[in-house]
Amino acid sequence: MTAESSASATKNTEGKNTEGIFAARYRRLTFGLYMAIVASAFDQTAITAIMPTIAADFGDASRFGAAFVLPMSCSVVAMVAAGMLSDMRGAAIVVKFGLVVLGLGLGLSIIAWSMPIFLLSRALQGFGIGLLIVAVYAAIAQAYPVRLRTAVFAGFSAAFLVPSLVGPLFAGIITSIWSWHAVFAVTAGIVGVAFIFLHQPLRELPTAQRGWPRGAKPQLFAGLVIAVTLAGLSAVPDLETWQAIGATVVGAIVVGYALRPLVPAGFYRGSTVIARLVATRGAADMLIAAEIYLPLLLAQRDGYGPTLTGVGLSVSGVTWFLGSTLQARLADRVSFTRSLNLLQLSLIVGLTMIVGGLAMGLHAAVLISGWGVMSLGIGFVYPRLSSMPLELCDPRDTGATGSALQVTGQTSIAVMTALCAIVLSLGQTFAVHYAFMLVYGLFVVIPLPLIWLLWRNPPKLHQPV
Repeated sequence: MTAESSASATKNTEGKNTEGIFAARYRRLTFGLYMAIVASAFDQTAITAIMPTIAADFGDASRFGAAFVLPMSCSVVAMVAAGMLSDMRGAAIVVKFGLVVLGLGLGLSIIAWSMPIFLLSRALQGFGIGLLIVAVYAAIAQAYPVRLRTAVFAGFSAAFLVPSLVGPLFAGIITSIWSWHAVFAVTAGIVGVAFIFLHQPLRELPTAQRGWPRGAKPQLFAGLVIAVTLAGLSAVPDLETWQAIGATVVGAIVVGYALRPLVPAGFYRGSTVIARLVATRGAADMLIAAEIYLPLLLAQRDGYGPTLTGVGLSVSGVTWFLGSTLQARLADRVSFTRSLNLLQLSLIVGLTMIVGGLAMGLHAAVLISGWGVMSLGIGFVYPRLSSMPLELCDPRDTGATGSALQVTGQTSIAVMTALCAIVLSLGQTFAVHYAFMLVYGLFVVIPLPLIWLLWRNPPKLHQPV
């Protein structure tokens, strides 16, 4: 090799090493993946603000919880399947299939003429999002060099953040000006843009032709059992009181047992640090149900429309972002157990504001502020709950640990949302504010004590606790 050719090769190598995620070779892939995440996040946040309007439009408020439980339950089995299919056939085909299923669900929402059709559309959306969330991470591992993956994931934070900040307000405005159907049309447009940008780059990713991974079929069956059971729980509000209570207890036992193959060993005993962290993440995710029911509370008690409920949810998005920002700046000075203490304090203060505000008939701003305080604490601890299990586990177990975090989170939100729907249904004989006091009382007696029990005797971690 001549000196000139050697210098040219060195220059080319240096050029590749300095390429960013928006360099020519990655630009379409990066933009497409970000659009897919924005669509998924917007679909999840926008529906929260406009669901009271949709329920009123169909005259079926009893299905409010089902509109969230069904997509979550379908996303659980989709997440389990997506990891297997990505290994067996490659991430590209799973990403495309996820976009297609999500697009079909959104299209069905646009034309939905009854609550059953709308619920079917929501189930399809949840299945598509479940496929996407897992397959997108696999695609990143296949498409980008190690040095660029951190930048890609950092961009994902923004792709999730923007819809959570402006999505509810934007959806409320669209609903007020046009119709709630138009909100799903906007999301479908974002999905279409994502598919156009990703079509060619995904064709360049490696494919695979492998058999079922070891233990895959029991895990897939467990995911199906969880999905079917959670879907069944969404119908419990139709039952009589004692039937509803019995079905809820049986459903919770079935979900808890079926979850065992999908979580780390010692999950229910908290016998390992990883298991305890994953369980804590599940308890924290239960709190998301408090946000889901806030718009319904504001609509039924205060008569708020979608725009005002969207404003309330956007406020909590801001406080969640502030909590995450504070965590990034104070991570070296605030231990993990201290972070959990701050979370519990924020939950006590926030739930007191909500339950007390309902009892005393205070202004809706007090209730919104209460959820904002809770969001501040959740945002402060959530980044650690998401990253620490991956940092502390064996490198060979990062995939399984990441999957356990996602599945546990979705299952926890779905279970808590279903419980809230059941309690709200049983409390229909009371005034609206008393019924919602019972709903938010659930967060006092379930996730808050769970977090305390898991960390009352903190284990030794590889970092200060």
